[in-house]
Amino acid sequence: MNAKPEIFIQPLPVVRDSDGFWFHIGVPNFDEGEGEHYKAWLVSQGLVTDYKMLESEADTHPVYVSYFDDGNANISAWEPAPPAGKGWFTISIHDTEDGPVWEWARRDPEIGVGDLQDDDAAVFDDHAVDLFARAMKSKLRVKRQQGFGGWHDISKSSGEHLAELLLAAAAKGDPVDVANFAMMLFCRHESHEALKNTFTGLPGSQVRALNTAATVIHNVTLGNQAAWIEWKHGSGAESAMVWIENGLIGPGLIPEEDEPHATNAQAYYNANQS
Repeated sequence: MNAKPEIFIQPLPVVRDSDGFWFHIGVPNFDEGEGEHYKAWLVSQGLVTDYKMLESEADTHPVYVSYFDDGNANISAWEPAPPAGKGWFTISIHDTEDGPVWEWARRDPEIGVGDLQDDDAAVFDDHAVDLFARAMKSKLRVKRQQGFGGWHDISKSSGEHLAELLLAAAAKGDPVDVANFAMMLFCRHESHEALKNTFTGLPGSQVRALNTAATVIHNVTLGNQAAWIEWKHGSGAESAMVWIENGLIGPGLIPEEDEPHATNAQAYYNANQS
C-alpha cells in the first residue's frame, strides 16, 4: 500500500448511526491484519491517535451496564471526553472483540510543513486546496437549499454587498464563508477597491462593534444548538435550559423582571423582534 496520502483528512461532523457507531470517510478501509499499513498511513498523514474503550468506564456507567450487562448494542449515549490538548477529532467509533472503542486523531505537533520534502510540500498544498474546495462546495450547497443564491447576478448582489458579507463572515471567524465570498468577488472580476473600501471605510470602533456583535450572535446560536443536542440526546429539557441561560447571561441578555412583557414569552417576542 502506498504510504503517500491521496488527501489529508480533516475533522468532520460526527453523525452516528442508529447504534451510535461512526467512521470518518477519509480513513481507508484496512482489513484485519493490516495494522502495519494503518500505522504507515497515520505517519503519511502526520497523525497521532488516542482512544477510549467502553470497558474502561466505571462498571456503573449507564452505557457500560446497557452494553455489557444487558446486551444492548446501542451505545449512542456514550460520549467520552477527548484526550487533553487541542486539535483532537474523531476518526472512528467502532466495535471490537473487547467492546466499543472511540478513537481520536490529531496532527502530530512534532511534524510540520518544514519537515516535508519539496515534492511532499507541493502535494500537501494541492490536497489542502482540494479539501478546502470541498468544504466550500458543501457550504454553498447548504446555502442553496436554504434559498440563497444569485451572487453571479450583479443586479441582485453588488460588489460592495459581497464585500460586506465577506467582512461579516470574517468577523464571525468562518474561514469557509470568507473563502466563498472571496471566490464570488474573484469570479465576478470585481475591483479590489470594493473589498478595500469596505474594510478601510469603517472606523475602528465600528469594526470592533461588528466583531463583538458577530461573536455574540455566533455564541448564542451555538448555545441554542448545544441546548437542542442536550434536550434530544443528553439529559433532557432542564439541562438544555442551562445552555440557553448561560448563553444569555454572558452578554447580559437575560430579560429584566420589570421589562414590559417579561413574563409572557410571545408578547415579549412580538414587542422586541426586529
